[in-house]
Amino acid sequence: MGLLLPRDITQLRGGLADIVGSSDDGLSDLVRSLMRELQVEMAELDERITSYDRRIREIFRNNEQCQRLGKIEGIGDGNGVDCGGGERIVVWSGSEALL
Repeated sequence: MGLLLPRDITQLRGGLADIVGSSDDGLSDLVRSLMRELQVEMAELDERITSYDRRIREIFRNNEQCQRLGKIEGIGDGNGVDCGGGERIVVWSGSEALL
């Protein structure tokens, strides 16, 4: 017997919800409990990420240097690496983007 879960985070969340909510799939109580713990841990991480995003946006709004950087093409125009879940990231060092 095996357990197959997708690598995509959205599908993984759905798969975990299915596992935790089902009792007729032959999984042990231990596995189901571990999956429940993983669900909780993922929710806590989501909350932390949301908090960090808020803090970063606040710093950006209140920092003149960030405001100037935001006006530079390639930084402030939304170009970046899609990190899944709609999040984007760009790291700049001098004139080179480090992705």
